[in-house]
Amino acid sequence: MLEILLIIFYALLAFGVLDYYRKSASIALSRKLFSAFYLLKLAMAFGLIALYTYYYTDRATSDIYKFFDDSLVIHQIASTDFAVYLKLLFGFSLNTEEHRLILETQHWDASAIWGGTGNRMMTRVHLLIHWFSFSNIWVHSIVFNALSVLGFLWIYRALSPYFNQPLLILPAFLMPSVLFWSSGMLKEALLIFFTGMLFNALHLYAQKKYKWAVLFSVISFLAIFFLKIYLLMALFPLILVCLLKKAPLFNRANTLLNLVFGLTASILILHAVSLVIFEKSLIDLLMLRYNEFLELALAENAGSLLSTQVAKPEKFWEWFFNAFKHTWLMPWPWQEGGLLIKMAGFEHLLFYLMALSSLFFLLRMQFKIYNAFPFLAFFIYSVLLFQLIGLTVPVLGAIVRYKMPALLFSVLFFAFIWDNFRNYQQRNFGKK
Repeated sequence: MLEILLIIFYALLAFGVLDYYRKSASIALSRKLFSAFYLLKLAMAFGLIALYTYYYTDRATSDIYKFFDDSLVIHQIASTDFAVYLKLLFGFSLNTEEHRLILETQHWDASAIWGGTGNRMMTRVHLLIHWFSFSNIWVHSIVFNALSVLGFLWIYRALSPYFNQPLLILPAFLMPSVLFWSSGMLKEALLIFFTGMLFNALHLYAQKKYKWAVLFSVISFLAIFFLKIYLLMALFPLILVCLLKKAPLFNRANTLLNLVFGLTASILILHAVSLVIFEKSLIDLLMLRYNEFLELALAENAGSLLSTQVAKPEKFWEWFFNAFKHTWLMPWPWQEGGLLIKMAGFEHLLFYLMALSSLFFLLRMQFKIYNAFPFLAFFIYSVLLFQLIGLTVPVLGAIVRYKMPALLFSVLFFAFIWDNFRNYQQRNFGKK
């Protein structure tokens, strides 16, 4: 009974704090809509626990349990050796004797070329929550969900000025993958939070609050880097193109040309960064990540493994086009697979219906849309992210989940087109 009261208390507390922020920040979203959105995401968060408890029953490999369980081990160290606990929390190295205290953790010492830092970041967030959650997993889920909701509020506020009908932003938030995977104790919830923080930084910059804008930008970039570095890799073109838009040389150039140039330049920059930091070419780095994921999938007998073939430089084009097929052309509702794959198939179909409707509206408007620059950048970001995920992940179930940010930004691009078409119709109706 006390456990249920604790869950209700924190669910209401989170709602109250977020609703107060919604009103104080003058976010143009009614309380009814916000309440419905919060409750829907909370239901998804609890559903995620049910999914990983009763459907995916291997707790050792379950994505919501593995970081929570590691954090339980480390949290118990606080009562016996608080100095070691602080070292673990803030990232200081341990000596051999101290390291024995964390031998029971399963994922703290992940050795992947990228991803290990994200595992530790997730565990550290859980460590902070333990101090007020009484180690109740449902409370942890409420906190992760609240952070995700706050991220969505920041995105909504930053993008609203670009829309005559800001409510058209909501379909992007309500895409099944976006709604479900961002709601619980997964990296995706934190990614939405820190992506929203970046949008909040842009909002603060527009208000000339430069110090806060810089602070939030640095925090969000660092967090995304540690959580999932490939998201930051995909973000490079968007940043570079935004900088080029301000450059005198490109001010009169075609926006689409700027985006293509920015994409090409960013890939070259990423290649240079890869050589300097990892001492590998960008292609070798992505192949190494793909092969690491493949090795793990084979060891865990992943049910939706797409290929057992190792990525090799001499088979570059086969690897590249398979990546395109796996992310852009899969899954479909009629494809074999479990419940989540079937649901993702229907979402994939919905995505292409949205894309076709957007293309139709663009043709009707003769591709004349206003203030399109940031949304074209969103689309380029999504395209690059789709391909990066395909190049590094050989498991369909993981692809469905990992491409959640790409779906979000793609549908935001579609929503912007819908909003422009609505205005186009109103202007033409007024002329008649």
